[in-house]
Amino acid sequence: MPDMKRARITCFVVLSGIAIACLWPFHAPANHVAWRRVGRGIHLGGHGSVVSATAFGQANSIDKTVGTLELSIEPDTATGRSTILSFDSRLHSGASFLLEQNGNSLFVQRHNGASSGSCCTAYFGVPNSFQPGKPVVLTVVLTAHDTSVYIDGALAKTSTVFGSSGYNLTGTLVVGR
Repeated sequence: MPDMKRARITCFVVLSGIAIACLWPFHAPANHVAWRRVGRGIHLGGHGSVVSATAFGQANSIDKTVGTLELSIEPDTATGRSTILSFDSRLHSGASFLLEQNGNSLFVQRHNGASSGSCCTAYFGVPNSFQPGKPVVLTVVLTAHDTSVYIDGALAKTSTVFGSSGYNLTGTLVVGR
């Protein structure tokens, strides 16, 4: 009987050790989001992200291919690569709409589809968009066949989309790094 008790205790200790070792790494890092100390807005740290409570829908417009997005951003650095924001949309197949900082450049990713039914992803860059510590207002204007990026109110680049594109600014908004 003592051997059976010892075996049960040993099994319990081993299984508990395995459970602790396996589950220990599954902790969520702190979300480094805080209100800015000066001015209005939020500051996103190394692991900061904000997710919309509900999905954004298409405005009551007949044309589902148009949209405008405007935001003010003040990057801490102009090195590395990080996502500024994206929309997770299931209204279309293919990649989601995305704004990304890569070094001092802004990159835009946009879903588009051909008349044959296949989908593609348009991805283009706007060089020299960011300087560390300098606020910039980004405006992205989407039409059926073009994406225009304005920096501080001045047209920086227009990219033509082959095929047509719709529902880009719909779905769950994710802002962060």
